[in-house]
Amino acid sequence: MSRWFFLATFLLIGFRTNAQTFNCGVTSALGFTGKVQTQIVASDSLVKFIANGKQTTFKRIPSTSTIYFTDGVITQSIAYAPQVGKIKGFAYTHSLVYNSNVNSGKSTEAILFCVIKD
Repeated sequence: MSRWFFLATFLLIGFRTNAQTFNCGVTSALGFTGKVQTQIVASDSLVKFIANGKQTTFKRIPSTSTIYFTDGVITQSIAYAPQVGKIKGFAYTHSLVYNSNVNSGKSTEAILFCVIKD
């Protein structure tokens, strides 16, 4: 009986994916700050952006701290750090810096203020 328990436990742990979900309520880009309703889900293999009822999925590139992801042509990144505050009525626990094109010197950067959902 214990052998089956260990096998089942191993299978459950082995197939479990770790995902982090960021619920973002405010963004700042090009000197403008505005409210948004965006969710970013970063798993072991994918990064999903969910905004305005639309979902966009990217392939995640393995890395240690910064989250890199690609659509097969352009590599993008998100770097995040704990930062507590309140902007435009939204209380956040983390700030994310989004880079739209890591490979070129020309990219759009935005800061998203988010709460990590467990």
